[in-house]
Amino acid sequence: MRDAHLFLPKHVFSPTVPGFSNWKFLISWPSLCLELAIPILIVALYRIYFSDLSDIPGPFWASVTRLWHVRCILKGKQNLRFKELHERYGQFVRVAPNEVSVNHPHGALLLLHSNLHKVSYYMHV
Repeated sequence: MRDAHLFLPKHVFSPTVPGFSNWKFLISWPSLCLELAIPILIVALYRIYFSDLSDIPGPFWASVTRLWHVRCILKGKQNLRFKELHERYGQFVRVAPNEVSVNHPHGALLLLHSNLHKVSYYMHV
């Protein structure tokens, strides 16, 4: 294995890669923050504007994350908060990026009788 450098291309052992010479930027703190912030921002924008639930009213943070909901649960005020949200936004309220709270007299009946897609696990239960 001492002679591995004889069989491998020269750029494998060189400190620079052809076509890219600024490795310090990739491992700096500002670049790490940027590399984390961009995907988070893209997901947030998708959830706010392009999600199937984007037209359902609710708190702003509910369209981005579920953390506000977890905070309500930890405080023990989830039921009071949901009641306030339904009084403010109506019978259908978006409470998470993929969850809607329904406060409609026929909501449960319509949901149970609808033809929703189920994964194969639930077909045999």
